[in-house]
Amino acid sequence: MIRAIVIVLVACVAVAALAVTLNRDVRISELEKELAEVRERVEESVDRVSVVASTAEAPSELDDEIASEVVGPEDEGDVRNGQLESRVAKLEGRTQDFDELHNIMVLRGILPPTPADVEKAKQKVLNTNASEEARVKALETVRRSKTEARTRDIVLSMVELLESDPLPRIQRKIFEGLVGVSDPELIEPIREAIERSQSEFVREQATRALVGYRDDPTIQAWLETIQADASNGNVRGQARRLLEEER
Repeated sequence: MIRAIVIVLVACVAVAALAVTLNRDVRISELEKELAEVRERVEESVDRVSVVASTAEAPSELDDEIASEVVGPEDEGDVRNGQLESRVAKLEGRTQDFDELHNIMVLRGILPPTPADVEKAKQKVLNTNASEEARVKALETVRRSKTEARTRDIVLSMVELLESDPLPRIQRKIFEGLVGVSDPELIEPIREAIERSQSEFVREQATRALVGYRDDPTIQAWLETIQADASNGNVRGQARRLLEEER
């Protein structure tokens, strides 16, 4: 009887968790759609006002009918007062605000990155003049893309950054952003981090980054050694999980 009750409770929890996940996905989809619709309306307003500004000889020559049909009732005052340029600048600023909001939501994982977001992020990762923090944030956006955007040039740029011995938090974010990659150039930096880093968080994330190589018998043997000998429990646990998932 008790066993049956436990089974029912576990099933209820699983259903509840699934419902929360589905509800979150639906809400994210709705939010993304709403943001796109609002941005489209702002851009249409910019286009309407720009047309008037480029075709009218002087704002005073626009009669009420043209001002109402082309610009809209809310803009008539600006048109009559010769403030078309100000109105365009205001709407363009609003569009920039929506772009900034979109970027923040992508960085925080609320919205999935668009192809344009991914391309922009890749350029940031490759930009050696950008700050280390900006580059690893961009790497996270690249990692979250549905396409395989972590190309060899991305991996090599991060290997080069690792070789410059950045702060531990930067190293950890690099390994996190490259989880799943199987480029051979990354093996040595992973080995260096696991064997020499003073940060347990870096060692744990570097071990996790071996997931892309675990089909290699040499890597499997290495994971078994890490599982047996690593001083940190989280690192040992990470190696154990990779080995169990392989089986």
